[in-house]
Parts: sequence; C-alpha cells; structure tokens
Amino acid sequence: MKEAKRRALEYLKNVPPAISGQAGHNRTFFTACKLVQGFGLNRNEALDLMRTYNRKCEPPWSEQELIHKVDDAIKAPNPYGHGYMLTKGKGYRKRAPLPQVKMKPFAVETPKVLIKINPAPLASNSGHPP
Repeated sequence: MKEAKRRALEYLKNVPPAISGQAGHNRTFFTACKLVQGFGLNRNEALDLMRTYNRKCEPPWSEQELIHKVDDAIKAPNPYGHGYMLTKGKGYRKRAPLPQVKMKPFAVETPKVLIKINPAPLASNSGHPP
C-alpha cells in the first residue's frame, strides 16, 4: 500500500460517520474531497477507501452514490493544491492565497447643503406656526 493511501486510511479512522438528517451528504462529500484532493488518491483508490468509510455511515451510501461523490470531488475546485494533506505532516492545511484586487483611486464627494432655519417663528410665544 502506498504511503498516501495508508495515511488516508489512518485519517478516515477519525472522521465521524455521515448520518442522514445531520448533513450526511456534506460530510461524505468533504471526506471524498480529502481523499482525492488532500491525499492525492486516484479515483479507484478513493472509491476503495470510501467503501471502508461507508461501513460506519447511517444509512450506508449505495455504490452509485459513492461513485458520484468521488467523481464530484475530483471535479471540485481545490485551492490548497493536490496532495496538500501530505506536504507538511499529518493534517497540514495550506491556506489559499487571497486574491489580489487592484482598485483605482477614487474621490468621494460629500454634499454641501446648508439648511437655514429662520429662528423668528420659533421665538414667538403664540404656540402656533406663522
């Protein structure tokens, strides 16, 4: 067994099971992404380990569903780089660089409106508007 697959199998021992009604789809997809992107496993290796992981899922996924999840994980964007779980020790996660946005300088004009109030009507004691 190659090193990446061995480490991925160790990783799976600590991954909680996917449970229906408790974001099971997301957990299973995330796990598939870790296998193909994080550990750099090919489709067959990832499917093999997903079958192992599937034993603890409630209810277990069908073979077609597992294939679909692995195929989707292969197509998913990967900002960390192929095999990122193998680069710097167990569970290392390199952060994706933030995109550099160049903005043109701009000026903000504030309105210069003065409101003049005539204090004379307010000074009268009549209590009625003028």
